[in-house]
Amino acid sequence: MHPVPTPPVIDQRLLDALPDLERYAAASTAFSHVVSIDSGLVGPHVVISALTHGNEVAGAIALDRLIRENPAISHGRLSLCFVNYRAYAQLDPAAPFGNRFLQRDMNRVWHGSLASDPTDAWEVRRARELLPLIQSSDFLLDLHTMPRKAPPLALIGPAARHRDLARAMGWPKWVMIDPGHADGKRLTDYHHFSDPDRYASAMLIECGYHFDLRTADIAYRACRHLLKTLHMLDSPARVSPDPARIITVTHSLVPTTAAEFSFERRFDGLQVIEKAGTLIARDGSIEIRTPYDDCVLLMPALLPSDGATALRLGRAKEFPDQ
Repeated sequence: MHPVPTPPVIDQRLLDALPDLERYAAASTAFSHVVSIDSGLVGPHVVISALTHGNEVAGAIALDRLIRENPAISHGRLSLCFVNYRAYAQLDPAAPFGNRFLQRDMNRVWHGSLASDPTDAWEVRRARELLPLIQSSDFLLDLHTMPRKAPPLALIGPAARHRDLARAMGWPKWVMIDPGHADGKRLTDYHHFSDPDRYASAMLIECGYHFDLRTADIAYRACRHLLKTLHMLDSPARVSPDPARIITVTHSLVPTTAAEFSFERRFDGLQVIEKAGTLIARDGSIEIRTPYDDCVLLMPALLPSDGATALRLGRAKEFPDQ
């Protein structure tokens, strides 16, 4: 049986910075908890979403900061969306993983027939409500955080337009081409962003550790960096001097039985295991070893669960110019 993780250390400054989202309940859009900034000039519609998971609060702090600044975008429209605001309202610092969602993981419900999905779960109803907003977007940035400490990581789809967006951004350093999860479609996987005959593009950024105030600063940087990349803010985007590393996922590990799955030791996200054959986990009697040298461990689960991805393995190389 895998060990129960020790309670996370939560930065009190993060808790002090949590915004009251009720001020956005009746925002100036057709959607609850969505704030829109319209330049009045023709241009892209950019949606930046936070709180797809209710306990990933850094994005909410970043969006609240951006709204209060009311940036003067040069063209197009910007919509800032607090996705699962009801789960966020249930945050308990004594049990900070308990409000990830209320009934359904909201980052697994974005299938092609969502518009007609009769499911009555709150997350499905909220996703259906937001569909017109999502379908009107040209670019989407979905802000997330991680249960283990790790550098920021961008997740993109396999299409050329996804790589083009990541290349234009030039940040963060780590970019993962991610095929998704077996247990459901994420917001960035929705067909509006993934179908080959569509033009809209999406990116998910894992901004860092859930409960560190610095992660909120990274989320805020991600928002402004995207807007600068799209020339919607006057100042140019600063590209990292370090060459970007693109990771291709080669293995996704779903435990046979979560109760019998355990990591061999503590691993952090984006940790590189130098030697092939290194034992990293056990799935019951099955030993899981790195299949090649310089294997990148991607978002190891803090507490694996049945049917969910516990770990992904990937190969990294420098992001090609073209």
